[in-house]
Amino acid sequence: MQSTRIVAIGSAYAVVMMLVGTSIAVASHAIDSFSMSEAALVFFAFLLSWVLGSLVPGAPAGLGVRDGAMVWILTPYFAETAVVIAAVARLTTILGDAVAFLFGLLFFSHHKVRGS
Repeated sequence: MQSTRIVAIGSAYAVVMMLVGTSIAVASHAIDSFSMSEAALVFFAFLLSWVLGSLVPGAPAGLGVRDGAMVWILTPYFAETAVVIAAVARLTTILGDAVAFLFGLLFFSHHKVRGS
């Protein structure tokens, strides 16, 4: 049962990361119009920078590491807007965290938590 729960949580997390990456690519496209292959580059730059930021100990939410990695990856392709795209990514994840927090508050305020 425990391994099934871990797989389900990991799968849900992967889906959420793909949705966040897609939303960042779409938001970035509004800033700097680019092709589908460039949108895919922004998507994968976000995912890679997220992993790098998660691997660095002591960096809360990959702060600085994730943003720097994304700028480093995107600068050769989007010289003028790489920093803006990284800022859009940071703001998108902050907004997503805030929405998830609010949903959690609503859920737990209406449902009894086991063990309490």
